[in-house]
Amino acid sequence: MKANERIRLLTATKLYLTEEKTQDDKCYEIRVQLPTEEYVLIDLSDKLPLSIIYKSLKHNGFGYNPDKDPPITSYGKTKVVKILENSKDYRYNDQKTVEYMIDLVKNMENLLDNR
Repeated sequence: MKANERIRLLTATKLYLTEEKTQDDKCYEIRVQLPTEEYVLIDLSDKLPLSIIYKSLKHNGFGYNPDKDPPITSYGKTKVVKILENSKDYRYNDQKTVEYMIDLVKNMENLLDNR
């Protein structure tokens, strides 16, 4: 991830985690919502450096279908860090990517829900 992309992600206003219904406090994806009506989907199994693709939230949000897709839940900073900590060795997650995201989330100051 380039330095300017990290700086942009630090402006996040909300975080959403994709979790398995059967696994409490473990995730495999994180969506980072930006103040520019965009978001970035980060697959925690991807290795660093991450490839960042900005997607618009206009017209269809995440393109999420609650009847078919795994649950996506928004949490505050403290809960996201806890879940990411629990997710280091989960499924195919890359430990370095998860640790990078933990550090990134800890440094986000604009989250709407900072609990």
